[in-house]
Amino acid sequence: EDIEQVILVGGATRVPKVQEVLLKAVGKEDLAKNINADEAAAMGAVYQAAALSKAFKVKPFLVRDAAVFPIQVEFTRESEEEGIKTLKHNKRILFQRMAPYPQRKVITFNRYSDDFAFYINYGDLSYLSQEDLSVFGILNLTTVKLSGVGNSFQKNADAESKGIKAHFNMDESGVLLLDRVESVFETIVEEKEEESTLTKLGNTISTLFGGGSSEPAANVTEPVQDEEEVPPESDKDKEGKEGKEDEAEGKEDEAEGKEDEAEEKQDNSEKSSAEEKGQEKTEEASSQTDAPDGEKAENTEAEKEAERKAKPQKKSKISEDVTAELITNDILDPTAEDVASSKKKLQDLTDRDLAKQEREKSLNSLEAFIFETQDKLYQDDYQLVVTEEEKEQISSKLSETSEWMDEEGYTASNKQLREQLSQLRSLCKDMFFRVEERRRWPERLAALNSRLNTSSFFLRSAKLIPEDDQIFTEVELNLLEKVINETMVCGECLNVFITLWRMVVLLIYLAQSGIEKS
Repeated sequence: EDIEQVILVGGATRVPKVQEVLLKAVGKEDLAKNINADEAAAMGAVYQAAALSKAFKVKPFLVRDAAVFPIQVEFTRESEEEGIKTLKHNKRILFQRMAPYPQRKVITFNRYSDDFAFYINYGDLSYLSQEDLSVFGILNLTTVKLSGVGNSFQKNADAESKGIKAHFNMDESGVLLLDRVESVFETIVEEKEEESTLTKLGNTISTLFGGGSSEPAANVTEPVQDEEEVPPESDKDKEGKEGKEDEAEGKEDEAEGKEDEAEEKQDNSEKSSAEEKGQEKTEEASSQTDAPDGEKAENTEAEKEAERKAKPQKKSKISEDVTAELITNDILDPTAEDVASSKKKLQDLTDRDLAKQEREKSLNSLEAFIFETQDKLYQDDYQLVVTEEEKEQISSKLSETSEWMDEEGYTASNKQLREQLSQLRSLCKDMFFRVEERRRWPERLAALNSRLNTSSFFLRSAKLIPEDDQIFTEVELNLLEKVINETMVCGECLNVFITLWRMVVLLIYLAQSGIEKS
């Protein structure tokens, strides 16, 4: 009754049996089919990808992703009880199952003063089947080795340690990252006296003209607002000393989270007490106005000492960066040999594809040459330039190569195919040359005649120029006339040759026609 409608998503929902089972399960008359079941998931993924990418500007598309599997942090700590040292294994849940992301988390390690290591693992996966668990393999994701912890403690020996904080971030893509690790310390700094208005004005003017500015304190950090502190894992079900130790640790970490409130309350109480003392001092000073000068001096010194002791003290946090070395355990980086082997495999596949393309190209060229040449042998242009013997020889070779292709050609190598094509081209080369020459003769003769006519007209025009205006020498004109005459004689001979050649071709054609008729 609470279900208003059931919307189908996914191609499998088209199956009538699936729809029947769904209708029976929800008790509805029909199913909602107002969206494209195939495109819905794909379009949603496209919009989400565009929203995550910085290359596109889209309307707000609110999708809250969640971590499918729980992730926890494990570490080992040495504890001592009644003079006996033991190692205790601790676990803290970093991200619960189905925890939303993007999200930031902080884990604080309180009882370490030297370099140590911790492990990022999958959490409780007991809800999965054995078949699903086999896909995971090793449950340890990353080993984190921290170095520089001891140096930070030596550097800040006078400060109070607030633990080693590890900052984690699960980004928009669900990738878990360790942003940074830092050692946090707290030190007490005396609060400076408030300067008078004239002093502040003088400092401002001097800074303005001098261009100098006081440098900020190094390594001072402010509390992170968008990060969530991971509480220690509570072990209420455990009994005995282990349970008490865990409760004590939990109280320590909870107390650490409440320190800021306590500090604020302490500052407020100190300020109020300081104001009360200031009022009392004012009253005492007014009551002692009639005292002698010696007593006044003593009272002034005492008042200064009391004011110095009563000044509120401010706590400042100092952070020292800690070097973190991450060792990936679930998917190891490939070695140099593996990378070289993969590159060689890819290159071999590329070479094989290229060789296949070349072979297919040679096979297609050979097959096309056979079909085109067999067809050309029966065209008029080709029959006029070959004898019957040449035609028979070319035709038989083409048939022989075609039969070889049907039997062995599709399994032959690229080299064999190229050799067959080369033999056929060599055999038909003369025939193709004759046809090409025959086709180009008319236009070439027409071009030659045009050149001769132009040259003859130019020669006649040059000879008509008066001797005083002549720009060509007699030698040049005679040389041009000689070349024109020799070319015209060659052209007449060529015309005679062409005429004879046409007669021969005609006789061959008539003879072939007579043989065919007989």
